[in-house]
Amino acid sequence: MDAKLNLIDTPGYLDFTGEALAGVYAADGAVVVVSATGGVEVGTEKVWDYSEKREIPRLFFVSLMDKEHADFEKVYTQIKERLTPKVIPVEIPVGEGPEFHGIVNLFSKQCHLYKKGTKAGEYEEGDVPPEYRSGSSVTPKS
Repeated sequence: MDAKLNLIDTPGYLDFTGEALAGVYAADGAVVVVSATGGVEVGTEKVWDYSEKREIPRLFFVSLMDKEHADFEKVYTQIKERLTPKVIPVEIPVGEGPEFHGIVNLFSKQCHLYKKGTKAGEYEEGDVPPEYRSGSSVTPKS
């Protein structure tokens, strides 16, 4: 498609605010990574504010879903309350912490379940589990 894509990785720590600011001013969009265990932090809010001022498109990526105390619903709520009420999930996790084993893509309505014992992210695509099919919450229905 004759396009060039440059990725700028800036530190998320508040000590490196200058680097994050420079990255936002050099970029045409931003991916804001939020830890599923730590949630929205001051550095997250700063990067969001920089992106707002530049009016660049942005999306969130919730990382560390396989770690102890991961909580996607909590992070999603923090983003809605502290950053923007306009956020919508595109993918939601299947399980959290040690039970994390896949994602549900809400656009394709497909589930990607990771194969046990693999480290390369191998997965099988299938139907969305019944507990994830209806409702307004981003967590499964029980």
